[in-house]
Amino acid sequence: MKPLPKQLTKGKIKELYGNQYNRVFIEQEIKSFQEALGENIKTKLITDAVKKLFINRFGLPTGYEMT
Repeated sequence: MKPLPKQLTKGKIKELYGNQYNRVFIEQEIKSFQEALGENIKTKLITDAVKKLFINRFGLPTGYEMT
């Protein structure tokens, strides 16, 4: 298993989860998390809070582990 990168961009999350979920669905979920937390939805890097929410809801991507 590979370690999950510490910092993730929206593009990297779509790449990691693309074989499990539709890319548009992933983008919508990230956007909804960012809006709920009052974050800027136009930024490419996601915060640790959004990363944590995403992983809590969808689990780790296939082949990756938390380090």
